Amino acid sequence: MRQRGLHGNNLTFIYIFKACLQLSDIVLGRAVHVNVLKLGYESYLYVDNALIFMYGSCGDLVGARKIFDEMSDRDLVSWNSLICGYSQCNRYNEVLGLFASMQVENVKADAVTMVKVVLACSYLGDFETVDTVVKYIGDNCVRIDVYLGNTLIDMYGRRGLVILAEEVFAKMEDRNVVSWNAMIMGYAKARDLTAAKELFDKMPNRDVISWTSIVTGYCQANRFSEAIALFQQMMVVKVKPDEVTVASVLSACARLAL
Repeated sequence: MRQRGLHGNNLTFIYIFKACLQLSDIVLGRAVHVNVLKLGYESYLYVDNALIFMYGSCGDLVGARKIFDEMSDRDLVSWNSLICGYSQCNRYNEVLGLFASMQVENVKADAVTMVKVVLACSYLGDFETVDTVVKYIGDNCVRIDVYLGNTLIDMYGRRGLVILAEEVFAKMEDRNVVSWNAMIMGYAKARDLTAAKELFDKMPNRDVISWTSIVTGYCQANRFSEAIALFQQMMVVKVKPDEVTVASVLSACARLAL
């Protein structure tokens, strides 16, 4: 296009920035950004959003924040793009700070925002804030999609709050194998192996994490014979174990002197 004297338009640059992101080519992204400034497309909302997402995802949070702060108009995608960048770079305090700023500016969050906010609270161990965040989800009728649902189940499971995890699981319209695995791990952590095994038996599909979670749960509860029996079933259905499965089963064998 450039060789033919065509400069492109705002749509062109949106897709070029997406391509730079996929290739992690921040150098080319910056060069194209210069073209955007020269051609006057920096005032286009969607171009700015694509730039924020590219810079943030490539780890240039200074560049992403500069564009965000200079925008005369922002939408939810602008906020989510910057929040995703901070989350990807493990800058969890900034994620929570941006979420607080969104509320001040009356920008309603969606499931994408809430996944990153809940993850930030979990990594920071800030469970007081996460309870406020869950209230926000309910008060603002944020749709709990499969990703937000899985994040909430995992968070509750790690805290041993399996009843709350069950409530989220029951409300989810769509579930995937991660949803089921998160519930099984939550039950195992709470030492409720009866519920964990019942859920495991009901699973429409199981992966290696499903098997490892239930095997490890039995090992942690010192029910070594049952853990080994589950491992043998796993071998029958030809699910290849990972190192966690093998370590758990070897530990069970050692305890039983097998």
